Amino acid sequence: MFAWAGSFNRTSLRCTGEMIKINDRQVLVVIAGYYRLTDERGDWGPPTKIAFDYEGSLSQLRDEILPEELLPLKAFLQRTTSLDLLAPQLLRRKTDWSGGELGLGGERLSAFLHG
Repeated sequence: MFAWAGSFNRTSLRCTGEMIKINDRQVLVVIAGYYRLTDERGDWGPPTKIAFDYEGSLSQLRDEILPEELLPLKAFLQRTTSLDLLAPQLLRRKTDWSGGELGLGGERLSAFLHG
């Protein structure tokens, strides 16, 4: 079981903190520009400064620094399509689902849901 919690700053419009749990064990904590990871035994590693302009999302951290158990979650996040640009005129279009990708404006969403 994965659990994610985050803090979003409405002034800077970015995620300023994150926490990920796997099976009730904290695995990753990000706060104040630093991240900490746990090892297989659950021991915390040292706080490490994030070397880029962190805006949130596990998907931005390099695979080499993440525990192996977080890699499937990272891959899932990278495959997730944002639907925040849905456009009613595009949603009403008749389309068929050919297994392609959903459009940013909602193209092919109705066919995907019907399938």
